Amino acid sequence: MSYLKSQLIKSLKLEVTPWQYMLAADFADKTHMLRYEKYKERNPHLTPTKCWHDIVSGTISEFVAKNILQFSNFNITDVNLEVLDAFDKSFDPDLLERNKGYRFHVKGVEATHYTPSHLFENNDPLVTNPEHNDYIISVSWFTDPQGICAGWINGCFKASDIKKYNLYEDPIKEDLKGKKKAIYLKNIENILTEYEFWTILLERQQKDKLAK
Repeated sequence: MSYLKSQLIKSLKLEVTPWQYMLAADFADKTHMLRYEKYKERNPHLTPTKCWHDIVSGTISEFVAKNILQFSNFNITDVNLEVLDAFDKSFDPDLLERNKGYRFHVKGVEATHYTPSHLFENNDPLVTNPEHNDYIISVSWFTDPQGICAGWINGCFKASDIKKYNLYEDPIKEDLKGKKKAIYLKNIENILTEYEFWTILLERQQKDKLAK
């Protein structure tokens, strides 16, 4: 697999439709106070506005991942917008591939000039005991001055490889150490091979090329 192919995957930016953005905002409207009430004592700096933005960001990231996976000819389930009880903590995958059973766990950030990093709960099965078909998808998204929202995939790697290479790290922030685990894409890119970093996205690109 060539470096050029992985660059083509990363350069693929797809829009989030206005309908998808509306769904993300509506989901945040319905759930952000539940999150705030659950976590405000743990984090005194938390605000309802921050909770709303975090939910919108996470949901938009899932739509970005879904759109790109579908564009890459994967048969993907819908983004789950079910409102859960405030105390229900689910580690289920965000998206499933219907044919092969791939389990996609989407971690998203609003795009900045920094290399992305992502947090995990210490007891997340992705950290403690990932399944062979668990994939972590890192997404970045942005909204341009015209209000168009779009994003791209930074990497798609097996959670088992992150565990195998000891890439779940203590967060840099002191107040999160011992409470969370983190992955830093800059470190992951230096350790994983190109194939390990992109996995089935590179495989699908190669299959599509051979089919033409």
